[in-house]
Amino acid sequence: MNYFGLNRLYKTHKESLIKIASDVWATGKVLLGPKLEELETNLKELTQRKYAIGIGSATDGIFFALKAYGIGKDHKVICPVLSYSATRDAILRTGASVIFVDTDKKGRLNLKDLPKADAIVYVNLYGNPLDYDKLKSGTLIIEDAAQSMGAFYKNIPSGKLGDISIFSFDPTKNLPCFSGGGMVLTDDEKIAKKIFKYRKGYYNSVLPEDHAAQLNYLLLHFAYWQHERKRVAQTYFELLPKAKFIKPDNNTTGSYQKLIMITDKRKEGFKVHYKETLDPTGIYPNADQLTKTVMSLPIHPFLTYDEIKNICLSIQQ
Repeated sequence: MNYFGLNRLYKTHKESLIKIASDVWATGKVLLGPKLEELETNLKELTQRKYAIGIGSATDGIFFALKAYGIGKDHKVICPVLSYSATRDAILRTGASVIFVDTDKKGRLNLKDLPKADAIVYVNLYGNPLDYDKLKSGTLIIEDAAQSMGAFYKNIPSGKLGDISIFSFDPTKNLPCFSGGGMVLTDDEKIAKKIFKYRKGYYNSVLPEDHAAQLNYLLLHFAYWQHERKRVAQTYFELLPKAKFIKPDNNTTGSYQKLIMITDKRKEGFKVHYKETLDPTGIYPNADQLTKTVMSLPIHPFLTYDEIKNICLSIQQ
């Protein structure tokens, strides 16, 4: 089964998606045009940010964010030890040193006794925001929100947290692109201007017009899809009442980009996101435990009740 439902999204919206892309191609303006500007405006409004810069990937976005703030050689950047490798690699790309920190029991940055550093890149792993108020420290804070578009900390949308935030439009994400792409979000005009320069003149990291146009269309359905993701998650919770899931904190709303079950008996055929930490040479009690016990269940807006029921039955066998 397709874990992220991109094939069903395409089947449902095929005619519109093809026409939207075709209309862009017919204009001959396929880079840095009005569709990207429209998407940037839409994301600014969604996240209550002043500036949004569409770029080629979220990985580039983290790198651009660090670079724009002057992070480079001789600087130290905190990174949660459990995440996709792009989080770590974007930091290393600047020349800075990575300080790996253990996670809490839900896979997010452990906020107890954080070491001194020049910046913190934190990840809303599985789409669950951490306790942001406890993170505020006077240090540069970068929100890796690749998995958390649609999530909220209290009433603050993911994408608004931190000095600067980064979304991903990878095909596995809640607002997916049929290729790749990302968005950097900030309230700092000087930082935004630097990133506008990075994306084209310096590093050629651009979100194409056809993808931006499709994302504008898909954004119209985003709120409904988020509602459906929660419906799917709740169905799992009801059908597997004894199972242990990683759920959002009470003061947050998760994006349900992934649905993670904690189990000592993993089932064949199910994905395991993050089988090892980003620093296999170290000892990180919480993160190490998660790599041994997490199991990802299919979750996307197009799953039916019967499909979820069959998945649950396969887990219970």
